[in-house]
Amino acid sequence: AACGGPAELTLVTLATFGEEHRVRGLLDEIRADNVEATARQLSLVEFQSAEELEAFARLLFAKAIAEPSCSETCAELMDMLGTRCQEFPPADEGTKPVTFSRLLLNVCQGEFERLFESLDHPPQAHDEGQAETETPKPLADDGQQRVQPRTLSDELCACMRLVGNLFVRRKIAIKVIGQIMHDLIGVKDKPPTRIMVDGACELLQHVGVVLALTPHGKVLLAQFCSRLTRLKQAKDCTGGALYPERTQ
Repeated sequence: AACGGPAELTLVTLATFGEEHRVRGLLDEIRADNVEATARQLSLVEFQSAEELEAFARLLFAKAIAEPSCSETCAELMDMLGTRCQEFPPADEGTKPVTFSRLLLNVCQGEFERLFESLDHPPQAHDEGQAETETPKPLADDGQQRVQPRTLSDELCACMRLVGNLFVRRKIAIKVIGQIMHDLIGVKDKPPTRIMVDGACELLQHVGVVLALTPHGKVLLAQFCSRLTRLKQAKDCTGGALYPERTQ
């Protein structure tokens, strides 16, 4: 069976409806045992511009976020497409060509920054507890609806799961993992929110084994675990654990 329902996640504008329909159809049917065939067919799609290639990267990213059970399969597909999708000339002289992998990393970075901004500056009408339980409405996107995870915590964890799956495939550098973990739980003079801690635990769950394979990775892993251990001991005003059960 395919990983999930229709990939009505974000609008991708290709040169013809036929190509757009073809891309959506392939992503709708992606599963672990047909990733190679899907990558081969998607690599034959003729994108007309870097903007179209970026729209495709966003579509695939959005599927991984909306359907976390597909995360590993989507990461595998992203890895394969990194060497198969066409490139476009750089926008400015002296810069690198526009590639699928570079666009995908930009999408990942932009999404994490958007989520982090939402966590760091939540709407005044909603406290953190509401942010964890409220079901957000789908966002309109040029007349279409984009499927979204149930909560902000779900969305961050799905993003961290994908980042972790890309890291173990060497698509994301170790320094990026270190920076993300620092942003989530490393600022000592500003306690992280519960959602941030949950996201950090999700990422660590997926990258920990690979980090432990190198000296630098072991150092980072020890730092992350030390920080989480201290957070585990934090108590709220009632004496209960301040952070999620995952840290326990």
